[in-house]
Amino acid sequence: MATLQVTSAWLSCIHPRFDPAHDDSGGDQFGSGLVHATAIVAADFVVAMTAGFRVLYVFVVMEVGSRRILHCNVTAHPTAAWTLQQFREAIPSDDTYRFLIHDRDSIFSAEVDDDLGAFGLKILRTRAGAEGQCLL
Repeated sequence: MATLQVTSAWLSCIHPRFDPAHDDSGGDQFGSGLVHATAIVAADFVVAMTAGFRVLYVFVVMEVGSRRILHCNVTAHPTAAWTLQQFREAIPSDDTYRFLIHDRDSIFSAEVDDDLGAFGLKILRTRAGAEGQCLL
């Protein structure tokens, strides 16, 4: 079971200007990190192998502050269109989320990010080379 812990070190993985040594809750766009945790959702794909050795991709959207799973779905062939539909199902139109964190996987294309921006979400991508280290 994957869990996510919101700490200064974790925030430094997603935002290169976040310096845990200078986390004084002022001046940085994230403040203390935990202040905005309820407004942040994170999304990622987890690879699962079936008993018949089929590869499945599990898409998970999680509220960072509560670590609550908002949405989960499985597919053998994820596409940008399928991923965007999962976001539509996961994040209601009357949501209070302001930020979405995801890695730099090619499935999160510029088209997906643009459509998510229309939801009112600011997209935060993990640092290059941090794939699989910071999210779920």
